Amino acid sequence: MGRPVSRGGGSAIAPTGRWVASNVAWLRVAVVVSGVIVLLWGNNVSTDRLWWCLALVLALLAGLQVLVGACRHRDQVVSAGPDLVPT
Repeated sequence: MGRPVSRGGGSAIAPTGRWVASNVAWLRVAVVVSGVIVLLWGNNVSTDRLWWCLALVLALLAGLQVLVGACRHRDQVVSAGPDLVPT
């Protein structure tokens, strides 16, 4: 079954979301490369710095997904998966 999703399709962030959606592949690569640069900056790699860089990369990737979701039309139907019919 599907249900209508109320997203900010008509919001002010929708144009930015559309741009991000069309460029998301290389933006993801840029986020990961930025995380590696931050990790290796100053040639001082530590476990603590690794976790902070991982958290930074995950937060930036989540932000990209939010922007991609902002470009979807508000009347778009999202599938909830296969219908389970008792037999």
